[in-house]
Amino acid sequence: MSFTTAVLLSILFLLVAAILGGLIVYFWVSKGLQRSHGDHEKLALQNSRLERELSDLRANQAAMANHEENLRTIEELEIKLHKTQEACSKEKEKLEAELSALKTQIAPVSSHDADDDDSRPATGATQDKRRQALEKIKEKAKSFDYTNIGTAKQDEKDDLKIISGIGPFIEEKLNALGIFTFAQISKFTAKDVEQVTDAIEFFPGRIERDDWIKQANELVKK
Repeated sequence: MSFTTAVLLSILFLLVAAILGGLIVYFWVSKGLQRSHGDHEKLALQNSRLERELSDLRANQAAMANHEENLRTIEELEIKLHKTQEACSKEKEKLEAELSALKTQIAPVSSHDADDDDSRPATGATQDKRRQALEKIKEKAKSFDYTNIGTAKQDEKDDLKIISGIGPFIEEKLNALGIFTFAQISKFTAKDVEQVTDAIEFFPGRIERDDWIKQANELVKK
């Protein structure tokens, strides 16, 4: 083999080796790039999934915040409703009291008021009824509290019929109870009014409506 042939063969061998090495490097790098690209896609998918989960978590957090706010709103509304109901209840009681007072003022003459009517003939039955009523009142007088108004005697008697609202029979009832003077009536307290109303079985609210106390005070001054 000549020197020239040997050189050519060496060069050819080197070229073949270089080509093979280049091919090996190319395939190795290409495979690495493919693997890297696959890993990148996996990372991208995982990142996308994490972003969706984070978005869902934020949405759930916002929903929870709205839920808590709604609960606070409901509690505030319940408190307002309770206060409104209390105010309505008080207003109802007030209106009922006013209605009761109005009914008292416009109520028709009761059976007790009818006992003051002097225009009726005093029949035997009526006299018996009145006598029984007076005896009943005398019994109640035994437990009547005279601490505030004091006591009086028959000979100290004032003409109680001068007071508007007191007729002959009501006067008899008051006398049976031990009330004979303007001074006693002028000292009436709410408790005394309640006692007298119950004792003589008078129409509730009538004493206040006719203002016996004021009239008695004026008569005492005279």
